[in-house]
Amino acid sequence: MIKKQLKMYQTDKILEHISTLIDTYESMITSNDIESFIKLQDEIAIYSYRLAEIASENKRGYNTSYYIRKITHQRQIQSALNSGKATAMNKASHEADLGVQDLVMKELDYEALSYRTDLLLKQVNKILDSLRQKISYLKKEYELSAHN
Repeated sequence: MIKKQLKMYQTDKILEHISTLIDTYESMITSNDIESFIKLQDEIAIYSYRLAEIASENKRGYNTSYYIRKITHQRQIQSALNSGKATAMNKASHEADLGVQDLVMKELDYEALSYRTDLLLKQVNKILDSLRQKISYLKKEYELSAHN
């Protein structure tokens, strides 16, 4: 539990820092300071990598929780049938469903977290693309003005 809380704290800190960097980008959108844009791009790229690590970890957590639930469910069905608690497959399945509700909730939490970080990572990458375009445009403008 403490490990999960620590990861959530780290995730929140990374997302907070990314948000601050995006706010910085928004505030300097009309600027022509190419060096500041390059520095900002580097920082966002670093945090994008960290966010990708988190997204990967969340996906792994989701997949693990999914398979643990499926395996536990099947074992409980088999146990109910073997012990005679249930004589029909659908009754055994219903019994097993009740036994894995906490695992279902854990799986859903990981799934939501996984989708959230994937979505945020995609958005951060779009901002990086925008920064690349801005830097490319400013370089071209600089080259054209240097020749005139």
